[in-house]
Amino acid sequence: MWYGWFLTQVSRPQEGLDQARAAEDLDPVNPFLRILVTQPLLNLHRYEEALAQVDSVLRLDPEHGAAFIYQANIHLLMGETALARTAVDQAGILLGEGQLPVAALRADIAAREGDEARARDLMAKWEEEHPAMSTAWQAYTFLYLNRENEALEVLERAYVDRYPWLPNMTSAPQVDPIRSDPRFRALRQAMGLPTG
Repeated sequence: MWYGWFLTQVSRPQEGLDQARAAEDLDPVNPFLRILVTQPLLNLHRYEEALAQVDSVLRLDPEHGAAFIYQANIHLLMGETALARTAVDQAGILLGEGQLPVAALRADIAAREGDEARARDLMAKWEEEHPAMSTAWQAYTFLYLNRENEALEVLERAYVDRYPWLPNMTSAPQVDPIRSDPRFRALRQAMGLPTG
């Protein structure tokens, strides 16, 4: 299970998916194992399959907060902001509005809708509430705002700060707009991750 997660983080999502599916096969009614299949599907840009995976988790556990976080992310990547908002509203109820993934997704939705002022206000609020964790999360919001330079700056700062989820964040589809940027490639190389 965790090996699959690791493989996904280091840009080997197909191998990560194979490992996650093997773990899921060992305990098919475990919602935690099922949700771990979602990230490699996302990284492979298989959004419809990822949504189906989330739905399978919610059939097992209708109050699985992380499933709604994934659902919101998938809809956001597909440009479906209304559906993303519905999912993040449910995540906020289950996990609490103060949780960083909920707050960050609200900023991402505002950014995707072109409301830069609201997105920046939301980022400032959760940066104040989660100072140790928030920097890298801002990269996605900046990318949804088409602010690639600012996204790269926060990712580089996260590297200096040794943000633990940075390998996963730089493997996710949200960073596709900067994947070929020399600064992004240098960052991935500095982490010992594939740059191509």
